[in-house]
Amino acid sequence: MPPSALRWFAGFILPVACIAGALHIDRQRDRGPAGRPPPEPIAVTVDGAVRRPGPLNLPHGASLADTIRLAGGLAPGAQADRLSLDRPVSDGEIVFVPGEADAVWTVSINHATTLELDHLPGIGPALAARIQSGRPYARVEDLIDVPGIGPATLKKLLPHITP
Repeated sequence: MPPSALRWFAGFILPVACIAGALHIDRQRDRGPAGRPPPEPIAVTVDGAVRRPGPLNLPHGASLADTIRLAGGLAPGAQADRLSLDRPVSDGEIVFVPGEADAVWTVSINHATTLELDHLPGIGPALAARIQSGRPYARVEDLIDVPGIGPATLKKLLPHITP
């Protein structure tokens, strides 16, 4: 190869190829698995005992803990022990973080919605659905027969439930 062609190659073609390769790698890094674009963010509304209640956009797969963190964290008096912080949140979900003002409340296990049951201590969406599918209950103690509810969970639930 003549020296002028070598200089032209080293001075122009090689840098252009390096930049093109870097751009290609950078574009691939922005994609999800198998080269697909990442999923769209999900919309979640947070209310209750958080510092900044309101609508949020979260990445797909975000947990309830991530949601609370993006809402500014827990407000004084928040009762996070009544929540399943590691569960994922869903697009369009309304999350309610209970506080001290919400401490004395009861729901009927025979009439409560999934969302109302989900707010009970130690109950998530799946367990709420199992409670609903086992209706009717003659006594609140009958919840012990629902798979996933043991004596400790039932003890936490008793102050908050009626038949």
